[in-house]
Amino acid sequence: MTQSIKGMRLEVRFAEDDPQSNFKEALDRWRGNTTKQASLVARMYAQLQQLADIGQLRSPDKWRTESKLPNKKHYYAVKMGKIRAYGWHSTKHPGVFYISHFAFKRSEELHKDDHHRVMRNWNNIEKG
Repeated sequence: MTQSIKGMRLEVRFAEDDPQSNFKEALDRWRGNTTKQASLVARMYAQLQQLADIGQLRSPDKWRTESKLPNKKHYYAVKMGKIRAYGWHSTKHPGVFYISHFAFKRSEELHKDDHHRVMRNWNNIEKG
């Protein structure tokens, strides 16, 4: 995975230094076979490219509003099977959607560790 994905409407950037390692960590928790893992990587990248090109993902099986950020705006989950990419539309960098991190999800509910990680990354990017 590259450090950013440029599209016609947005640039998708990653808040953490090593998004590929973070994505692999989420995949390893999923424990699917390597063929399916390779497919998930390709499909997630394609979905992030679509987000960059169109500026949004409308389908509820691909996109979910999660919780509020300190600036009262929401952050989102880009969904691909049980893998989530949590992110937000930047106010500090217009036209940029930041991916905080990737996570493996056992249920639809937002885990508090994921929420805290988004908040930490949001503060580093938007306030830092």
